[in-house]
Amino acid sequence: MIAKQSNGFHRLQLQLKSAKDKGSFAERNNQRFQTEVTSAKKKLLCYDAKVNKLKSDKIVL
Repeated sequence: MIAKQSNGFHRLQLQLKSAKDKGSFAERNNQRFQTEVTSAKKKLLCYDAKVNKLKSDKIVL
């Protein structure tokens, strides 16, 4: 009986570790995606500024 309980407890420990690992993996992915989104937003702002500059230069000409 104690062996069954010990085995069940060990199984629960493994499931908990697996869930924590999956959570950690998801968190790393989330951080990576956030970094990519931030980078894309910065590029978009830069392109917008260049487009606005070209538009204003065209009007001046």
